[in-house]
Amino acid sequence: MDDGLSELIEVSRNLGRRVAYVQGGGGNTSLKTADSKMFIKASGTFLADLKDAAGFLPVDWRMLRSQLNDCISEQDYSALLAASVMVSNNSARPSIETGFHAILDKCVLHSHSIWANLLSCTVEGENLVYSLFPQAIWVPYVTPGLALTKKISKKTGVNKKQIIFLQNHGIIISAPDPESAWAMHESVTRSIRNAYPAITDFDETQNFTSGITTDGLLFPDQAIYHSKPELSKTRAGYETAQACSFLLKSVAKVGLTLCYIEDSERDVLLNMESEKFRQKLVGE
Repeated sequence: MDDGLSELIEVSRNLGRRVAYVQGGGGNTSLKTADSKMFIKASGTFLADLKDAAGFLPVDWRMLRSQLNDCISEQDYSALLAASVMVSNNSARPSIETGFHAILDKCVLHSHSIWANLLSCTVEGENLVYSLFPQAIWVPYVTPGLALTKKISKKTGVNKKQIIFLQNHGIIISAPDPESAWAMHESVTRSIRNAYPAITDFDETQNFTSGITTDGLLFPDQAIYHSKPELSKTRAGYETAQACSFLLKSVAKVGLTLCYIEDSERDVLLNMESEKFRQKLVGE
């Protein structure tokens, strides 16, 4: 197994098994293991269910990094992602967020942590992030995929430890290795939880009845997994609803103001071919 990949698998499972961190097939992790090879989670794969390297795809990260600026459209970006895959596989495809993994440090963890989103989904979020994490980077909401990759590229340098908060989306940790990345993710979580002791722990076993829809989007996966009744009833839909419910209650409890994604973005997300692919996977 490529150097460090077993550690990435372990960290990825730890991340995915906590619904508070990752809901359904959301979130993604990666590791650069050789001069041009990067293992990235396959689109739609559940991090919690990873058993071995089969849930990852090797891609040429140097190719991606050098050609991202040439991409004008999502179609260009999708073609580049497909061309970067270093194995023959007609069914799996790399995560739509592979682009920003390619431009960051050796190991990258991207989660949809409810604790990070307690800040990221609020009007006060940016100021709160800089107060708690002065060295962090705040990225205003943009559509996942090419637009987000280019925004991150402008906001960050390469090959540095970084904490990146994505408005109405989640958090990215960029570090030299999986162990360091996990430690950074846990440190951020502890700091946020300590700042809001009035918020009770997230109960991942709660008997939750979904009333979540695509109205009032807190983060992209809400649109993806709650656009159809049959998707809302899946594991991904259920876990996404749990996260939404927690944020709705917790943000109000600590006196913060929810910030929503613009309604027009819902149609953008639902018409993206990559997101239709994820819906298909979770619905199978």
